[in-house]
Amino acid sequence: MKRDEPERDLFPDDPNDPIPRVGVIDVYSELDNGDLLCGLIIAKPIPPNKKFLERLVRKVENYIRELGGSAQSHNVRVDFIVHPRTDPVALHVIEKCGAWLQQHLIQFTITIRDPNDYPSPTKKIN
Repeated sequence: MKRDEPERDLFPDDPNDPIPRVGVIDVYSELDNGDLLCGLIIAKPIPPNKKFLERLVRKVENYIRELGGSAQSHNVRVDFIVHPRTDPVALHVIEKCGAWLQQHLIQFTITIRDPNDYPSPTKKIN
């Protein structure tokens, strides 16, 4: 998987899904020292639904596959930005996914925040 290539198997892109693109890293930033800061954005509430939870787990699996090798020699962190109306069951799965990342030496944070609260990168701020 490349950072900008969608996964084409069981999890096609779906702009209406809380996790619209399973096969890509949502935010990727490499610092001058080689450390990586990445984001996994969940812009819509995740219900306690098997389909959505499977998409979440596959996305985290893809992050591990893509970032795990870098974690051997650099600091790697994935910041989950999660919609505040996400179901508690889904939040529990996200926490478990964070522990899974840590097993691969990838740090993680979880921030509950409505993505609409962030200014648009093209929006002028007065």
